[in-house]
Amino acid sequence: MDPPVPHYPISDRKRRHQKPRVLQSCTSCREKKLKCNRALPCMNCKKRKLGQFCRYVKARPEHPEQAVLHRDNRSSAPWPSECNTESGTRFVNSGHWQTIMKDATKQLENQNIADHSSGEEYLQAGPHGPVLLSGLSRNVDMSDLVASLPTRQIADKLVFRCLESDEPALMFIHPPTFQCEYRKFWQSPCAVSPAWLALLYGVLSCGAWIENTMNPVMVKSELPDLFHDLRENCAVSIAKSDLTAPGYYKVEAALMYMGIEYLGSNNSKTGVSILLGIISRLAIMMGYHRSTQLYHPPLRPFEVEMRRRCWLLLSVTDSIVALQSGLPRVIYQGLGDLTRPRNLLYEDLDPAMSILPPSRPETETPSRIMYMLALDDMLSVAYEITDITSKGAITPERTICLDQELKATRDRLPGALRMPLRTKAPEAQSDITIMQHTLEMIYQRSRCILHRQYLVSPQPTNIYRTFRWACVDAARCVLEYQCELFQDVLRSPGNRQRVWFGASRSVSDCLTVAMVLCLDMINESKAAQPFSESTRTEFIQLLHKTYLSLKDTPRPSVEVAKAAERVATMLYQMGHAVTEGELRCSEPAAAGASQLPNSQLADHTAAPEEGASFPYTTFEDFLNGDSPLELFDWGLWDWEVQQFNSPLVENI
Repeated sequence: MDPPVPHYPISDRKRRHQKPRVLQSCTSCREKKLKCNRALPCMNCKKRKLGQFCRYVKARPEHPEQAVLHRDNRSSAPWPSECNTESGTRFVNSGHWQTIMKDATKQLENQNIADHSSGEEYLQAGPHGPVLLSGLSRNVDMSDLVASLPTRQIADKLVFRCLESDEPALMFIHPPTFQCEYRKFWQSPCAVSPAWLALLYGVLSCGAWIENTMNPVMVKSELPDLFHDLRENCAVSIAKSDLTAPGYYKVEAALMYMGIEYLGSNNSKTGVSILLGIISRLAIMMGYHRSTQLYHPPLRPFEVEMRRRCWLLLSVTDSIVALQSGLPRVIYQGLGDLTRPRNLLYEDLDPAMSILPPSRPETETPSRIMYMLALDDMLSVAYEITDITSKGAITPERTICLDQELKATRDRLPGALRMPLRTKAPEAQSDITIMQHTLEMIYQRSRCILHRQYLVSPQPTNIYRTFRWACVDAARCVLEYQCELFQDVLRSPGNRQRVWFGASRSVSDCLTVAMVLCLDMINESKAAQPFSESTRTEFIQLLHKTYLSLKDTPRPSVEVAKAAERVATMLYQMGHAVTEGELRCSEPAAAGASQLPNSQLADHTAAPEEGASFPYTTFEDFLNGDSPLELFDWGLWDWEVQQFNSPLVENI
């Protein structure tokens, strides 16, 4: 049987009959809207020292309707065995925001509401993938790497910035020990090993990132060339150290490099996931996952404790990257028998100690180790829920058991790390407030994913309605905590200069629950008993407030800007586009708008007038053929959205 001829709105005819254009600018210049001189590499890529990533698309692909017919006429081999050998496939589990957004978009398409974006640009690896995976040569002399270091004055400043940041993810570096090694290094630079030099370059790169992030003048600009140079030299040093053989500082240097790649990336962290697999294998090969009692001669107590911290960081990062990228974890549950690190401060540790002191009590002020242990507990349950729900629908009984397990994990958290009943914590404990918000958002996101299958349940029983509302309520809580975190906590005087590596994870959680809330409102609009007008207005206002908090956050980045655009996209599709005033609002105005009462905030949620165009240049560029979104395959879009709990597998 011939495939049905797709129907397209009359408004699309003009664009369909336009002659396909040849894409003559490189992909990086097109993404950044820069004038390209069309060389290989182009002048812009050379200036940014990204010449090795300069790429061109030969021709614009066929029109959307032709792509649909082309895919419909292909063989009917089951997915994913049918794949394009030139482009491959991509898997994203059902708990990822990309899959949820496409569920929502499918519902909008059924209501004849056209969509103008794919989110594809968010998943593209782009020209900023991990440098280590780009085929760097190891034929570089150590003398050249040492000579490429910044001056001692600059290096001292960057090292201080990194080691004094109080960021929990840097717990695997003991500042007093590193400072001692750092001073010895400058006495004889050429005697250093490639692995330790890689660790130094990683610390310097982290310091450059912090310096740029904490500078109110530079925070909205792109990362400086110094950061990219230090990151590349870190990768070259790691490659020269040979990760296929055990050695001192190799795991620590690789962890530091993975961290700066995570901070410097604006995509879905798939490159970081691949790096994590390599580093995990190296750590396993060196026995970081096993009890240290097996080693002969035995390791020093200080070294034992630092190895435990490295493995804890690997576990936490594995869970975070898995949830952000939509890929499975690299380290499977139950691997190894290593004892968890003790709750000790840096002053409690010394390389010469013969025995480790006991852990500090949990009643004390939360330390970085205490927070990372709590984060590992919450993320482990969160990933377990995501993994189980991505395999298909689960029974109500299983849902209740997982919900109880999730609540029990939160109840076991140290009291100081639990979210207080009051809305704002004392300013003196502003660093603890960020920890509390992070853990509570992970808990609520997990509740949302656990109950998501009941959003479209055909069974109108009380328990199904309870589960559905639990999902919606959890999504609402995450968005409220996100707004409070970005607009209040990070703007407080005690946090303006505080380093925070968790923005990317927080934005990913925000996108996930925002798409769930949009999907639920779309489904409810077709239900026999839809939401009350007040409830729907409340949700729309919350989405607008989320958009404002992302758009005018005190910690702006490309990733945050893309998230704000994605929220605005769904609001536009549901007929509640952001206003021109919101798009032009300044940072103080946005902060004020987020605190408006409901009656005033409702002014921002008006539906667009008939014939009004969406003010985002993304959609204008899309319609005019000047956006990377024009490469999106609409046939694949329609094919991918299958059963509600199906994962997302796509050609890329």
